[in-house]
Amino acid sequence: NQSKDVEVKVGFFARLFGKKAEPVAPLIPAGYDHLADSLIALDMEKISGGPPVGKPVAIQIIGDDFETLKKIAAEYKAVLAQIKGVQDIDDDFDEAKDEVRLKINEGLAAQAGVSVQQIALAVNTALEGNVATSIKRPDEEVDVRVRFSKEFRESENVLGRIFVSNQQGNLIPVSRLARFERDVGILAVNHLDGKRLVSVTANVDEKVISSTTANNEATRLGKDIPARYPAYQIKLGGEYEDTAESLTSLRNAFLVGFIIIFMILASLFKSLIQPAVVVMAIPFSFIGVSVAFLLHGEPFSFLGFMGIIGLAGVVVNDSIVLVDFANNIHAKEPDLNIKDVVMRAASLRLRAVLLTTITTVLGLLPTAYGIGGFDPFLVPMALSFSWGLGFATVLTLIIVPILYMYAYKARVYLTRLVWKESFR
Repeated sequence: NQSKDVEVKVGFFARLFGKKAEPVAPLIPAGYDHLADSLIALDMEKISGGPPVGKPVAIQIIGDDFETLKKIAAEYKAVLAQIKGVQDIDDDFDEAKDEVRLKINEGLAAQAGVSVQQIALAVNTALEGNVATSIKRPDEEVDVRVRFSKEFRESENVLGRIFVSNQQGNLIPVSRLARFERDVGILAVNHLDGKRLVSVTANVDEKVISSTTANNEATRLGKDIPARYPAYQIKLGGEYEDTAESLTSLRNAFLVGFIIIFMILASLFKSLIQPAVVVMAIPFSFIGVSVAFLLHGEPFSFLGFMGIIGLAGVVVNDSIVLVDFANNIHAKEPDLNIKDVVMRAASLRLRAVLLTTITTVLGLLPTAYGIGGFDPFLVPMALSFSWGLGFATVLTLIIVPILYMYAYKARVYLTRLVWKESFR
């Protein structure tokens, strides 16, 4: 039978041969040339608050074999190198530490009547040692560890001095059954969903390309890579994943808030049509937010969306005031024409609606434009809130009265239609 090698890792490294892995010379950015002789690694990261928190580009490769994972990672690094504005391309597979491995010839060991476990234990005892006994002192207990002395442990011929007993009781030198091999070890093994993970990461120059565009471009250019490795899973992580999760949470929060607002209005007006008229102010506010972000060159950030969600609960106030006042007028003067009801409600509540909106918007403008102090994290929220509320108020004063009038006429028409059908 053909013998095969069984690999057992031993807990000591390249110091056995008196050699160390040579560090890879890092790429020195401009302005840091004076550190060229002493710099081992340089990692600079801009501190930012709030989500997203991951790398702008992070491609997660999930599988079992490290060699294949490294190969896929190299392909994606080549893909990212083709995208303009993508920089600092790297992966988290660290091979910087040398490792000495004990390779046991299983066939020879079986013929000699020695198991792999016996050889591994003998080598471990000689190099790492075992606690043979302990010495008790008044205040402590000292372990007595038995192992080879330092000059023997660090010798290349250490295996020739280690013997293991076979089934017949004969001592066999380990050097005849095993050998040492020096290779690059793995510093850390990352896992995701129980499988090995290697991540390819990169930063982006936001003046050239955005994180979303870079991720989409990497997916497009590397679309044939997953097909060549069907047993491996490839997914986007980092900032892209964090942003997607955050936006999903915001969407769910917005839907829950919208449903709660509609239920409260339905119970207040005892109608399902009038709450629909009131919440029409919410899409009007989106127009103001879009215009504000377009004019100011601001992207739709996480905090900007948070401002939109908060705006949804405030922007309906003007509509509620108009609809409720129109209901009160109609209740007191039921014979009054619906057009006159709407016109009177809009004219009488115009001052209250405008003053409420103006005071709110003026209170937000200093934060939106950095008057008295600039906070880049609050600017998107303040812009979306102030501009959205301003646009929604103007449109509310025009559109909501018209919708209220047509909603009333539709309700009267349906009531008459149902009344006629019931008496046929």
